[in-house]
Amino acid sequence: MIEDDYTEDVLYLPVEKQHEIARIRKLGEILTEEYLDAKNGSDEEVHTVVRLHFKTAHRNRKDLEPIVNRYRDFKPDLVESESTE
Repeated sequence: MIEDDYTEDVLYLPVEKQHEIARIRKLGEILTEEYLDAKNGSDEEVHTVVRLHFKTAHRNRKDLEPIVNRYRDFKPDLVESESTE
């Protein structure tokens, strides 16, 4: 396979969006997946988001475009996890 046949993306998605996360897993190749605590704007409540770094074959890209376009600009304020000693 030629590297030009793929597009790489990094998206943050709320973990509640399991259908969209599953769609990315089905049509793309997950390179890294991290679950992180984050705040969204002025909301003081901490939510969990998933950071997906994935690549997609161009033949599947059109099926993922709606998800990529919806979350491309979603950049939550990450909260550093508290270590317990």
